[in-house]
Amino acid sequence: MKILIPIIFICAMLSCTDDAVFKDYKNMYNEEWCINDTAKFNAVIDTNNIYNVNIAIRHTTDYEMANMWCFFTMSDSTSVIRKDTVNIPIAEPDGRWLGKGYSLKTVVHSLYPNGLNIEKGSYIFTIEQGMRTRCLKGVKDVGIVVETLNSGSSGKK
Repeated sequence: MKILIPIIFICAMLSCTDDAVFKDYKNMYNEEWCINDTAKFNAVIDTNNIYNVNIAIRHTTDYEMANMWCFFTMSDSTSVIRKDTVNIPIAEPDGRWLGKGYSLKTVVHSLYPNGLNIEKGSYIFTIEQGMRTRCLKGVKDVGIVVETLNSGSSGKK
């Protein structure tokens, strides 16, 4: 029995692999995401592939809305490649949170469920909140997660 517990622990640790080729979060000052606060991410993609690009929102139970509109832009050094307006569901109509976690919820939203062909190179991802409210209370972090499409993405659309 003493040998079985370390084996189970090692197997559990090995099963928690992260398939992200890029993952980063920007902390929102005072847990508020204001209209002027653009989350900007500089990413280097090492391989030509089809990727799942996800927006990740970490929020507290102080977040007051059932969704969140965001403006997403993907650029390289010379031009804008993608620009989209995205509606991210945060809660069910009955008020139950969609994100995972206890007091801090994480919602991961897939921007392109069929994948996006991204070539090797450097990219700039930006996310701006697009709600009518000037500052959104309860938003702790905003992030980008880029993972290979066949990695079993955790994002939802």
